[in-house]
Amino acid sequence: MRLALLILLVCLLLCFSTASARTWYVKPGGTGDVPTIQAAVDSAAAQGDTLLLADGTFSGEGNYEIDCFDKALTIISESGNPELCIIDCGTLPVCNEALVGIYFRESVHGSPRLEGVTIRDGCGGVVCKVGSAPVISNCIFRDNICRGCEVGYQGAGMRCYSDSRPTIINCLFVENSADGGGGLCTKGSSPTLNGVTFLNNGATGGGGMLAEGGGFARLTDCTFSGNRVGSLFGSRSSGGGLCLRASAEVVNCTFVDNVSYDNPGGGLCFKPNDSSDHLSLAGCTFVNNRIDPYEWGDGGGGGMATWSWGETANVSITGCTFAGNGVYKSYNGGGGLAFFGDANVVMQNTLIAFNDSGGAVCCSGASNLTLICCDIYGNVGGDWTGCIAGLAGINNNFSADPRFCDTLSRDFRVEDCSPCLTGNHPNGHECGGIVGAHGSGCACGALTAPTTWGNIKAMYR
Repeated sequence: MRLALLILLVCLLLCFSTASARTWYVKPGGTGDVPTIQAAVDSAAAQGDTLLLADGTFSGEGNYEIDCFDKALTIISESGNPELCIIDCGTLPVCNEALVGIYFRESVHGSPRLEGVTIRDGCGGVVCKVGSAPVISNCIFRDNICRGCEVGYQGAGMRCYSDSRPTIINCLFVENSADGGGGLCTKGSSPTLNGVTFLNNGATGGGGMLAEGGGFARLTDCTFSGNRVGSLFGSRSSGGGLCLRASAEVVNCTFVDNVSYDNPGGGLCFKPNDSSDHLSLAGCTFVNNRIDPYEWGDGGGGGMATWSWGETANVSITGCTFAGNGVYKSYNGGGGLAFFGDANVVMQNTLIAFNDSGGAVCCSGASNLTLICCDIYGNVGGDWTGCIAGLAGINNNFSADPRFCDTLSRDFRVEDCSPCLTGNHPNGHECGGIVGAHGSGCACGALTAPTTWGNIKAMYR
C-alpha cells in the first residue's frame, strides 16, 4: 500500500512539473507577455519554461546584457528563422561599454537552449560563464566587434570560459572581429561544434576561432572560409581560420581562402599549451589558404602549421587533402604544411598536391614525421624535399597525379581511375582505404588539360 501511494505521489509530482512549464511570448515592441527578454527570464521558472521570441529586432535595455542566471530555459524564435529574429546590442563597443547579448551560467537544472536567433553589434554575442553548458543551434553571430580596448578582448561572436561545455550546432559566425578568436574564443573550455560555419571573421589569433588554455575542442563538419589574422588586429597573429592552443579533434572540416598576414598557419595553426595537448585531424580539406605577405621570418604552412618551441606538438593527420595553398614572397615555408619546433607527426592516407609556393612540407626544428600511404605531387616548391626527402617510396608513400574531378569548381573528388582510390595504388598497395579526404566523383578522363594551381587561380585575378 505504501509503495502504491509513493508511486502515485511521484506521478503527480511529474505531472505537476510538466503542467507548470510555461511559454513566455516576447515581442520586440514590448506588447507580449512581458516587455523584454530579460523580464521573461526573471519571470520564468528555473527549469522547463520557454521564451518564444516573435520575429523582429529586439533592442534597448532588457534586450541585451541578458543574464539567464542558473535557469535551464529554452529561448527560441517563433519562426525558427534567425534572419528574422534579431537581438541587436545596439552600439559598436568601446572600453567599459562592451555589450554582451546573452550570458549563460552553470545550472543544476539542466542545459539551457538558444535556437533560431541572430545576435549582432555587440562584443560577445553569447558568453558562457564558468561551468555552463548551453546548447546553441541554428543561430547567427554577425558584425560583433571587440575593439578600442587593451589586448585581451576575445571572442566577439561568442566566448566561453573554463570548464564550460557548450554545444554549437549549425550556426554561422560571420564578419566578427576581436583580438583573438574573431568568431569564437574558448578559454579552458571543451566545446562541441557540429556543422558550424566561420565566414569572413578577423583576429590576431584564430580569425574564425581560437581555443586556448586547456580543455578539449571537438569540431565535426565545420567550415572556415575567408577568415584572416594579421597586423590589422594586432601582433602575434596565427591561424587564419582556426588557432588551437589546446587539444582538439577536427573531423571532416573544410578550410578555404583563409589568410595569415604574417605568422604560421593560413588555414590552421596548432600551438600546444603543454605537453599533454594533441591535435587529431581526419577527413579535412585545406584549399587556397595562404601566408600573404610573408615578411617576418617565422611564417609558414599555407594550409596548416604547428608552432611548438618548448612543448612538443603531437599531431595525427589521417585522410586529409591539402591543395592550392601557398606561402608567398618566395619563401620555402611549406605551401601545404609546416612544423616549427618540436613535433611528433603521424600522417596517413593524406594527399598534398598542387600547392603553389613553398615545398609540400617544411620543418624547422626537431620534428619527427612518419608518413604512411601519402601521395605528394605537383607542389611548386617541391614534393619529397627537406624533412620528408627520404620518405618517398617508404611505407607505401608515392607521387602521382591524384586526378581531381574539377579544380575550377573546387570539386576535389577524384576520377574513378585515380591512384588515390582503393585498388589503384601505383604499387598495388591497399592502404586501408582512399588517400585524401574525397572519394570518386567522376569518370576517368574528365580533365581536359593538365595545369598548375597557380595558373588556375591566375584566371580569377
